[in-house]
Amino acid sequence: MCRRRERPARRADPESPVRAVRETSVSRRPCASFADVVGYSSAREGSARRTAQALNSRRGRLAAALVAVGVLGTTACGGGGSASADVGTPASAQAAKAAATVKTIDVSGFGKVLANAAGRPLYLLTSDPAGASTCTGACLKKWHPLLVGGAATAGAGVKANLLGTFKRSDGRGKQVMYAKHALSTYSGPGLVSGAGLKTNGGTWYLVAPSGKPIKTTGAGGY
Repeated sequence: MCRRRERPARRADPESPVRAVRETSVSRRPCASFADVVGYSSAREGSARRTAQALNSRRGRLAAALVAVGVLGTTACGGGGSASADVGTPASAQAAKAAATVKTIDVSGFGKVLANAAGRPLYLLTSDPAGASTCTGACLKKWHPLLVGGAATAGAGVKANLLGTFKRSDGRGKQVMYAKHALSTYSGPGLVSGAGLKTNGGTWYLVAPSGKPIKTTGAGGY
């Protein structure tokens, strides 16, 4: 709090009227009242509170936006448990295990041959015993058994009574057979490049609709 202080008036100097006026004047300095100080402090506190509330509101909106983006990203990526159950297993492989169709296709020089649903020719191995397969281990790198989860289906030109399945000894499941011959596809180049190849003590041949191996071509033997 500031106080007013008055200077004692000096005797007037008749020779200097201006000096007399200055000396008799009251010396003052501006000061603020207690109420002014309290009001200013309250105003500053109120401004600080409003600033803090605004910042908190902005942070809340930002956090909500980030959460929403995360939820949308998870949904877009297919984060559901049922969708991730088959990760790493091609859909075509799952379908092949669930059902397998054997049909016939025309191959130049060989005539009609057995093929899988995708049109890949099927082979038999002459050294395989009836209703079994000797192609295991390293043999499976090039030769892929036609597996099925249920029963095999006969397509056009295929005799349903010759179709069957057997359980493989290596635990890979059930393999389709035709006329007691285990059926496999070849992963090498070309459509029929596996015909005539020898492995496991036998020869791989394309299969005719009759169930017999095709050992000759339009140009003769292999």
